[in-house]
Amino acid sequence: MDQLIEYPTEKEMKLQRYIQSLHQELQVAHQSKVSLQEALTETNKQGSTFDGNNLVFMNEKLEDALQEKQILTEDIEKLRAAVAYNEVYITELEEEKKQLEEEKRQLEEQLMEKQITKGTGMADPVALNTHRARRNLTVPVSPSKNPTTYSSSSTTITEATALSTGGASISATVDVNKVKNVIDDVLVSHYADLTSLPIEAVPDLANQLFALRLVNNAVKDNPSIKKCIDEFKASLKFMRKLPQVEEHCQKFLSSFIAVRGSYANAAIALGEGWIEAIRNELRFDFNINIDT
Repeated sequence: MDQLIEYPTEKEMKLQRYIQSLHQELQVAHQSKVSLQEALTETNKQGSTFDGNNLVFMNEKLEDALQEKQILTEDIEKLRAAVAYNEVYITELEEEKKQLEEEKRQLEEQLMEKQITKGTGMADPVALNTHRARRNLTVPVSPSKNPTTYSSSSTTITEATALSTGGASISATVDVNKVKNVIDDVLVSHYADLTSLPIEAVPDLANQLFALRLVNNAVKDNPSIKKCIDEFKASLKFMRKLPQVEEHCQKFLSSFIAVRGSYANAAIALGEGWIEAIRNELRFDFNINIDT
């Protein structure tokens, strides 16, 4: 995101101009004070040459000068106090501005994560939440008449069966691109929760994914949740058959489950979201195992 140019607000500009004027008045007052002190010194030097009347006149001028000096001194103190107060206020405004900028940056990051990119087929998670509830439930899986199974890392993947065809296999007729779009949509809706998982366990997750060939060496050596998700999505784009998609999702979830704790709970929530969304939108069972 391009860096924005920050301009001072009208209130800040007014305060700056006011402080500048106060400094100018303070400087003028200081110069007047110096001039009076010089005049007083000169008067003291010449005092012995004046007669009585001149001395009275000079004493009156001296008293006036002293009074003016006192007034100027008080004005200077007031100006200094006003400058100090406004400097403190400006400091508070600057701190508030920094906080607002930080909040703005966080909101912009959240917005970028939720933006829709047409080329990826991703949907707005806000729109998804209007028709998809995240429930903590176990969705029953209907076995097909002739199930095809895949075993890996103590998990079993059964070929998806149609709800509307009495359990007949639909792997040859299902639109795999639609399945991948739904998987991506659900992943987007869980993205904020996944990226907030404890970072201490991220290396363990990367090792689990690497063992199942879901991430490359670069991600394994410098892992993050975002990189792991990006690798998962990148591989998903190249899959053309439903069993491949199911296997890929199963491996991804199994890696989270193997880390245990909050990672396992995240896998269960994500898997349930996939099963429920595909059942509701595409009308068939997406058969993945999310039992821990």
